[in-house]
Amino acid sequence: MKSAKELRERAICISSFKALWTQLLTHIRSCRPRMDLCWQCQQNNDQLVRSANLPEKRKTAAIKKQRDHLRLVQNVCLQKDL
Repeated sequence: MKSAKELRERAICISSFKALWTQLLTHIRSCRPRMDLCWQCQQNNDQLVRSANLPEKRKTAAIKKQRDHLRLVQNVCLQKDL
């Protein structure tokens, strides 16, 4: 593989490359990161994010709900390994 300099081509910075890509290749997009959380984990995480300005009691309940679910999932996974 030859460098842009060896090919007598002009090199550009990544921001220029991304701008040109967006402008000229609108039909090609990069994949966004996927979440490999189960539905319940995703719901619990969403609830945790939304609870930021809620009273401490509601925040604590959301944290407990997610912690309990994670413990359940961990136990199921451990049982599968046996």
